[in-house]
Amino acid sequence: MELKGKRVAVVGYGRTGRAVVKFLKRQGAIPMISEKQSEKLEEIKSLRVDYEIGNSPEFLSRADMVVVSPGVPWDSDFLQEVRRRGVRVMGDVDFALPFLRAKLVGITGSNGKSTTVSLTAHILKKAGLRAEAGGNIGKPLISFAYQEYDYLVVELSSFQLEANSPEVLVSSILNCSPDHLTRHRTFDEYCAAKERLLEIQKEGFSVLNKGDSRWDVWKGKVRVPVRSFSSRGEADLRVTGEGGWLGKRMVFEARKMKLLGLHNLENAAASFLIALGLSVEEERIREGLYSFSPLEHRMEVFAEEGDKIFINDSKATNVDSVRRALEALDGKFVVIMGGRGKGENYRVLGPLLSEKASLVIVIGEEAGRIREDVSPYVKVAGAGSLEEAVELAFENLTSSRGILLSPACASYDMFSNFEERGRVFKMEVLRRIKGGG
Repeated sequence: MELKGKRVAVVGYGRTGRAVVKFLKRQGAIPMISEKQSEKLEEIKSLRVDYEIGNSPEFLSRADMVVVSPGVPWDSDFLQEVRRRGVRVMGDVDFALPFLRAKLVGITGSNGKSTTVSLTAHILKKAGLRAEAGGNIGKPLISFAYQEYDYLVVELSSFQLEANSPEVLVSSILNCSPDHLTRHRTFDEYCAAKERLLEIQKEGFSVLNKGDSRWDVWKGKVRVPVRSFSSRGEADLRVTGEGGWLGKRMVFEARKMKLLGLHNLENAAASFLIALGLSVEEERIREGLYSFSPLEHRMEVFAEEGDKIFINDSKATNVDSVRRALEALDGKFVVIMGGRGKGENYRVLGPLLSEKASLVIVIGEEAGRIREDVSPYVKVAGAGSLEEAVELAFENLTSSRGILLSPACASYDMFSNFEERGRVFKMEVLRRIKGGG
């Protein structure tokens, strides 16, 4: 793709948009920026490029090409109008593909993507391969342009898959449960966006969760050989609380891993099958599994005091991820939930909360809805902020095993992202532990 002298508009000046603009400048292109948030104005002005605050077809139609960041809805009216005017509109992944020098492992799912992507890259690197994790996990794909790798392990969100058509050597769908329904409208539309990964793939192999409710749909869409894993029945790699089994042979042990919960053993199973399919020896795979540490904000045990433990699961932004977190707990916890809702029903968590929570503290825009849904099952209290919620949790800690932040909601009502929410939670907990209350 020749970029020199081309006017390329970048829609959305976040992490991906910044990386794309930086790359365009290096290639001699003429970047243009279309950004909705006025608080980024001063930073954009400093770049000395053509820009607009707001998204207008008139501005974007002056470009030779438009690159859309993952957070921007692909079917936005202004983008549809730009397409009608004959301007080429691309997602960030498709834009990066011509400049990558690696085979791609594409991983998607409602929960566990980041852990599985990071774990898979870790295993491959431990085995001596040139591999890195990227995509939706944090480092945009364009950042890897012209660098030589054996494999790039790419986290792909539903937002990216509705806007891009990446051909990967290995595909994996970990699960599909309700999430982002305010964007995708229906559960089927949301899952279908992820399943495009299977429909696009023409070579290599796929690693799929045989225990997921969409298994039969996936079988009808996939066009390459499939390797399956499941914690709910028979599969190529069967997962139990003890570990992973190939037939009657245990190939990895849960007690030797640093990851918590059956859901993380499923993630490990997916990574195991991916690495095995790429001809990594089993012993090298186990070395990677056992040496891998949990990612921040994902069932992260970040502090202990006496017999109390404190878990930051701020990345749990939907109901199913909270279910998985609760299932991993040993004992009853004070659980902090809430934020900006995604149109889900929290009542399904009720029976599990009655078993695993001594108290649920609700915060944010969705506090009232969560209280209404789960109060028949468990004691519920409200707090005006996360800081207040932590204070209340410590006041009720005596009869509990610890405190778990697992919101089931997005963070945008109170924080800029789930990372900030998790950091504030950790800071408030550690301040009380170290300060004695």
